[in-house]
Order: sequence, then structure tokens, then C-alpha cells
Amino acid sequence: MANWQGGIRVNAFASGGALPAAVRNTTVSGFVHLADWYTTFAGIAGVSAVDDRAAAAGLPPVDGLDVWPLLSGANLTSPRTEIPAGSDGVEANLKNGTQVQALIRADGYKLIIGELDQNIWTGPKYPNQTTKWDDTNYHCGVPSTPPLGKGGCLFNIFDDPTEHNDISAQKPNIVKEMYARILEIQQTSFTPNRGSDDGTACVAALDTWGGFYGPFLP
Repeated sequence: MANWQGGIRVNAFASGGALPAAVRNTTVSGFVHLADWYTTFAGIAGVSAVDDRAAAAGLPPVDGLDVWPLLSGANLTSPRTEIPAGSDGVEANLKNGTQVQALIRADGYKLIIGELDQNIWTGPKYPNQTTKWDDTNYHCGVPSTPPLGKGGCLFNIFDDPTEHNDISAQKPNIVKEMYARILEIQQTSFTPNRGSDDGTACVAALDTWGGFYGPFLP
């Protein structure tokens, strides 16, 4: 899955008796990262989100935020003000391992570096036969000195949610600020040894599970 909005921005819903009546059948907008759900559920359950065994093993602490105040209507804004998006080092034009390839800020600006695959714009109903698949990589590059490639791709996802208009040339200072923040986050990113790719996963998805991921180990 690429770090375009099609791979990041999704609809979600919450239900259950814990939701106050005032927020049922309503919609909220705010940043929620996948990592936030664990912390949020732990808070609802009244237990600590700290993983003592992981800390004892030298693993980094949980970095999810409790977004229950947003979901419950106590706050109108999310505690999360930025969303980093990871990728492998090859796509991010950086060293091997998990790398921060994109960053979205609360003001709507989103910077992407490196190369992105799955470079297509889909229609409102997808998948269908109206969109031609294109595996050609989109080259955003890195805002280094001198810049590598385009020097990064910058979008404002509030004004341009489909990311058609790269405004990096018009906002060089924002590109510089956001790239510095990407490098800062990268210093503490968790990059375990994930082993080598196993092509049997794709074979199983295509030949066994009708295009969906499923069990593939023999």
C-alpha cells in the first residue's frame, strides 16, 4: 500500500454502549493513527497502555495517543497533530529498514519523499475496469542539498485531497520544515529485522484467495 491518501485516509466508525448518546449518529474529523487505537482502548478499559515487558526487553515505548476525548465529544480536536507514514528504505531513498517517507501536519500539509508505487488515481467506485493499473514509480526525491529528484512532493490534503497538485515549488520553507521533522522522527523509528520477502504470499492471494490476503505458509 502506497503513502498516497488512498493508502492512508480511510473511513472508520465507532459503536457501543460506551459512546455518549450525544455523539451517536454523528461524524467527527480529526487525525487518528493506527497506533492510537491500542492506547485509546486501554484508556477506555481503565488500564495502563505501558508495556513493561517490552520496556524490559529494550523495545521503544508505545507512542499511540488516547483519542477517546475526540470520539466521545469531550474535545472537538484530536490530540494527534501529525501523522508520520513509514515505508521501506528503498522507496524513501534512505538506508534499508523502516523509514519515515511522509508526514502530514494538522494544517493539511503533507510532504512525501522518495519513490511511490501504485501510482494511479482511482474513480469513486474502485476496483473496476475503468482504471488502468500502472506500476510506474512516482519520483518525489529528497530535499537535500542539492535536491535529489524533485526535492520532495508537497500537497495540502484539505484543499487537494486527491493529491493532484504538487505545491513544493511554491512552499519551499514548509518543505524544509517538514523534511527536518521527518529526519527527527526517523532517529527514533523502530526498525526491526523483518526477514526476507516471501513471494508465496502474493501467489496465495492471487491464486487461492481471489485477490485477498490469507494464510500462505505451508
